[in-house]
Formats: sequence, C-alpha cells, structure tokens
Amino acid sequence: MTTALDWQLKNPKHELCDWTNGAFSAGVFAAWETTGSKKYGKPCTKWAKQTNGNPDPACTLPTIM
Repeated sequence: MTTALDWQLKNPKHELCDWTNGAFSAGVFAAWETTGSKKYGKPCTKWAKQTNGNPDPACTLPTIM
C-alpha cells in the first residue's frame, strides 16, 4: 500500500477540491496513523493549511430540497 501511496503523492491527478481527494486524504491520514511516518503526516498538514481546515467554497454541493 505504501508503494501506491508514494506514487500517488508524487503524481497528483486531481484538483485539491475534487471529491476523490476526500477518500484519498482519509487514506493518507490512516497511513500516517498506522506508520507514524512524517512522509504521510506532512501532506495532511499541507492540505489543512491550504484549505484553512475547511472545504473550499467552490467545492460545496448545492442544497437538495
């Protein structure tokens, strides 16, 4: 799993607010928790800083009534 994760971190395919990054960032966070590696903790911190800890307003879904 870490081989695939290392490759994906070096070859990002989607914009930061793409929905796939929600699942991806959860996986990166889980890898960081499991391994304790700063290599996986740093991207989590970077994303949190880039988004100010909040979802990007351009990425919010419309309210469904």
